[in-house]
Amino acid sequence: MILNGATLPDFLPSKFKDHLANNALHYNYLSTSSNNQLFEYELLHDWVNSAEEGSRGILADNWQEVLDQPEFNLNEFFSPPSAWRWLENVDTLLEMIYFIYHVGCGQPARGTEETCMLLRNSNSAPRSVYWRTDRIMLQTWYHKGQNVSHRSKPRQVYLTGELSMQLHNYLAYIRPVQILILRALDQHEVARDMEDFLWMSSRRGRLETEDFTRILKKHFSRGGCDALGIRSWRQASVSITAAHLSKRLPTQVLADTLSNREDLEEEMGLHNVMDLQRNHTSHTANLLYGFSSGSGVVRDAKTNFMRASEVWQSFWGIESHLAFNEPLLPVPASLEPPEKARQALTIFTHDPDARFRTSFQHKWLTNLFEDDLHDFLVVAPTGAGKSLAFCLPPLVFRDERLILVQPLKALVSQTLKDLEKLDGVRYQLYRENDMIDPHAQIIVALSDDAASVDFHNQLRSNLPTRIIIDECHTFLEDTYRNYLPGVVALGQLCSQLVLMTASLPPKKENHLISNIFRRRTMITHRASTFRPELQIEIHRNPVIPQDLPNLCSLLISTYLQKQEDRAMIFIENRDLVTSIAGSLNLPYHHSGLNDSEREQNSQLWLQNNKGTIVATSGFGAGINYPHVRLVVIYGIPNQSEANKAYQQIGRAGRDGQPARIEIVAKTTDIWQPNHTVMDEFKKLLMNPSRCPAQVFSQYEDVDVRSCHNYPQHHSCSVCTKLSINLGETTPYESEERPTLSVPSGSDDNQSSETPTPVAIQVPGRPKRTRSPEVPLTRANMQVMEPQNIRKVARIAEERRVQGQSAPSSSKTIANTLDSTHAQGEAAKVESQYQILADFIVKAKGTCPECYCRRGDFIKHFSGERCRRSMGNVLGAVWTKMGLMDMGSKAAQPCLYPFGWRRY
Repeated sequence: MILNGATLPDFLPSKFKDHLANNALHYNYLSTSSNNQLFEYELLHDWVNSAEEGSRGILADNWQEVLDQPEFNLNEFFSPPSAWRWLENVDTLLEMIYFIYHVGCGQPARGTEETCMLLRNSNSAPRSVYWRTDRIMLQTWYHKGQNVSHRSKPRQVYLTGELSMQLHNYLAYIRPVQILILRALDQHEVARDMEDFLWMSSRRGRLETEDFTRILKKHFSRGGCDALGIRSWRQASVSITAAHLSKRLPTQVLADTLSNREDLEEEMGLHNVMDLQRNHTSHTANLLYGFSSGSGVVRDAKTNFMRASEVWQSFWGIESHLAFNEPLLPVPASLEPPEKARQALTIFTHDPDARFRTSFQHKWLTNLFEDDLHDFLVVAPTGAGKSLAFCLPPLVFRDERLILVQPLKALVSQTLKDLEKLDGVRYQLYRENDMIDPHAQIIVALSDDAASVDFHNQLRSNLPTRIIIDECHTFLEDTYRNYLPGVVALGQLCSQLVLMTASLPPKKENHLISNIFRRRTMITHRASTFRPELQIEIHRNPVIPQDLPNLCSLLISTYLQKQEDRAMIFIENRDLVTSIAGSLNLPYHHSGLNDSEREQNSQLWLQNNKGTIVATSGFGAGINYPHVRLVVIYGIPNQSEANKAYQQIGRAGRDGQPARIEIVAKTTDIWQPNHTVMDEFKKLLMNPSRCPAQVFSQYEDVDVRSCHNYPQHHSCSVCTKLSINLGETTPYESEERPTLSVPSGSDDNQSSETPTPVAIQVPGRPKRTRSPEVPLTRANMQVMEPQNIRKVARIAEERRVQGQSAPSSSKTIANTLDSTHAQGEAAKVESQYQILADFIVKAKGTCPECYCRRGDFIKHFSGERCRRSMGNVLGAVWTKMGLMDMGSKAAQPCLYPFGWRRY
């Protein structure tokens, strides 16, 4: 009824500028807004140029003839009956804006204050309407007649985003036409007042207290409430504040008893006596003594008034949503980049006190807000907020374009869902041969689509500010090499290039930057990808596919406790994925399914309580569900698969809560004598004395960490056993190192019986027990693993320590190693690999016979000989461990010279 088919320009808060301290005559925030939307007669322009007759109902029938006359007659241009109906509708709109402002946006003001609220600076008083960052602020000043200091008291109300938009559109586009029509209807005095005062009526002119009371009663009644006027509503607002808002409102803006009494005096005319003494009315006092600029309120007071407005709006359920629904410029362009980044975060989170999780996150995101943009690489753990790189800048820089390239459909699908929640940001999913939307701030493209020549050519005419390559580590894999030339060619567009990943080994960083993306210089921001909330365990006993469902069922029942908990089972074989999912009656996901089937199964996983999905690795990269409590990976990854496994591990615990990772060995993961040499990375994972998380950290990070760096979190079984073992007391005192236990069984696993220890008495030395002799065959030598070698050497070292520490005169039970206890603690022994490493260093190049006889590490010199009375075992072990040359096995008895030298 008001627009009559006309359209208004987009509401762009970021374009509005307001100089608060500008006291120039007739200045307001609409005077300097640097945008093209302030054509005040936009409505008339659309009405005249509209092809629809109904949109011209307010104009006279012969309006075209009036325009063609040499002298334009404004009185003949409008149809008076239609014009008055239009003006009444406009008055109704302003009444609604006033009602929401007065009742819903803050503590209500007095009628005498509101009736003199100004749109622009006048000769006698400043304006009352200000633009503050993303909303309109209305400020009033009132004078207390009994205050001899004549100081004014400020009051500020911050409108919601939606109400700010409505009031702005009214002031920028409707009121200019309203004034023009009033002049055409010979209402010149009302038209003049409408240029200055905010609350106006086309028929009544400036609204007074009784008009405000009428408006409140009218709209309260329409809402089914009692017809409350100005005074009664102020009293009711005091009761509402005391009952519901007193603990949330700043005390500085709470109404007091004096304010309530002044309301009563104003309603009853009791202030007239003071008016006579002053020789002017309270209205004049407000104009004369209320002079102060919009910046005349200290910052703390402004914050209190804003907080009070927001509390009131929250109480009525009219919080400001639009303030965050449009791309804003919340801070001046001159602000430092770190503060710009933080302000963007406040808009993104809707939290004025929002802070970045870490200083590292704040540092690298600040690079996106620099004036001089540089290319950079970000390596940060999953869940560390890398998506903020494409979410924050569009909230501040509306006219910039950002390209986001991602390698997987599942990842793109998840990104689009995230962007849907980012209100006010325009985005586009680009597919090959699509036309680029010139208004899109974020363009998302798959790697293969982004590599097309058409995409590259279109970007030349729609130049982006930055190009973000997500999951850039995937370009190290052969799967994505076909798309690589086209994606790398995007770097020729002179845009900022940002590479992001959660898994890039340091030794591959230079290859990615220099050889693949061909960048000479690039800043690297690297954080430790170690996530202490993840408990990574290796199931080293191989599991055949038929037994995998039982193991998974046990893990699921153990670690999925809450309804929102989820589990993921990763298997690389598609047929096996289908088989395992069928056995467990679970949804599954792999590239053999069509898009609708994959989407349906993904939704089943998300919607089912304690849901579990069986999938290949392609599913993991697109999942950001926060409550994944369990990830099962079938197959021990080798070094070439480490990144992929790390990505799958990263799906768990994104909410920061503990999660379990179970990497299950297959039968093919166990080393066999007739197989090729086992991959070193896989060998480390299969080592029962190595922390799995540390193995990944050693490969992925510069700063290597393990569970021991985070004692407040759950440790893996290896670190837990090591901590227990290092902390337990030994049955005898030893200042050098803790006691070592003897594992049960033979070292070559051919016998389940433990040979009887052989006691050898050496003159002048305490009696001790030496290592058992085990016959060594050629087959045993071939299958002997390093951990078994270490086990044998550890036994010998433990015996030496025991012999040195035990008193020669004591042979009590307390000084004897309990073999039963040692068998139960075999795993703890194996975890002390560092002690074994020290032993190997000391034993290298020494004589095994002399070590067994005297417990010392001796290097023989020329003329010294020894005999090998130990049989083949110790010499072979010594040689296998690289401690002596096999050529020395023919050495002869040692002369035990008095002047032996120690190593």
